[in-house]
Amino acid sequence: ILHLQINTLVFAAPDPVRLDLVANADAHYSRDGTAEFSQIISSKTLRNGNSYQVVSSISAADPDSLRSAGINYPAWVRERYLQLPESLPLSVRNQAKSIAGELPTAYDKAAVIEAWLRANVVYDDKTPAPPENQDGVEYLLAVKRGYCDYYASAMVVMLRSLGVPARLAVGYAQGRYDEQLRAFRVSEKDSHSWAEVYFPTYGWVEFEPTASQPLIERPKPQAVVQTPTPAPGASGQGGPPPMPTDDTQDPMFRRSRGLGAGLRSPVDLTGLLWGLGIIGGLAAVVLAFLW
Repeated sequence: ILHLQINTLVFAAPDPVRLDLVANADAHYSRDGTAEFSQIISSKTLRNGNSYQVVSSISAADPDSLRSAGINYPAWVRERYLQLPESLPLSVRNQAKSIAGELPTAYDKAAVIEAWLRANVVYDDKTPAPPENQDGVEYLLAVKRGYCDYYASAMVVMLRSLGVPARLAVGYAQGRYDEQLRAFRVSEKDSHSWAEVYFPTYGWVEFEPTASQPLIERPKPQAVVQTPTPAPGASGQGGPPPMPTDDTQDPMFRRSRGLGAGLRSPVDLTGLLWGLGIIGGLAAVVLAFLW
């Protein structure tokens, strides 16, 4: 549970779709009318002891589904989330190509860059800033050490150089689970940034390139249950397919983009808490902070 003495930001798991507070939302509107919300601000100050509930739409897409999502990106995604400065060093582009350039799908490119950064960059929260005239990602690839901002920025930039829409998100990691409260305690030191990749049909999906954080566990593909076809004239056979044994097997839940789609327990929320906003040029639940 994250608590600030005086606060108006509303915290939630990504992506929030409904809350029980009167609040305003900062949004970016694309030319086709699509809105992306970067932060939610309560109309009243939230103080110690206040509580609220947020329903979030959590992606339940498995790797095979993301691999087959294709590259038919909406115009607003291509225009906003493939941007790169003309000054981006060739060495950064070449490094991205050497890691993932030959892979067939956007998901495979994202997964292997995520894995490469986790394996080859040492987590060091005391890493000094890059020299004034050096590109930040080029600097990270040279010194091979940094903290979450470096990891996430590098993943976003390398993916964009390969034509994969990505953005940088900033909020909080999941913190520590309190057995007595049966909730997560999230504090200022849990502030965190991560990468998100856009997949047609599924929307924004989180990736965790920072070596000090646990990998995001994605659902496994669900086996298709074949319903027996009753023989002509037979009775008492066939019938409806078995009911899902848990919410993640429900096709409506697995879409995970609609209003009120499955609210899952904090441990299943990939450890990322939403609230500050999204960096577009380059990202009942716990009280929690996407930049």
